[in-house]
Amino acid sequence: MEGGVFAIDLLQRKCRIVRDPSPWKAGELTIFCPLDPLLAELRGALLREQGESDQSQLMFPPLVLTRAAATG
Repeated sequence: MEGGVFAIDLLQRKCRIVRDPSPWKAGELTIFCPLDPLLAELRGALLREQGESDQSQLMFPPLVLTRAAATG
């Protein structure tokens, strides 16, 4: 969703998230809202509410776990 635009088409009564709002023609009743500022505000609010975790000292990157094929 980052870099996206929330497009509200008032005539068709539809909402969608698009990357590029340029296909819309001038004069159409469409409201465009960039998502980056909204996502940044939401991210900040969620982080403020989350508080400090008991595991906050464990700053390891996430790992992808896979099962090794058995050989033998």
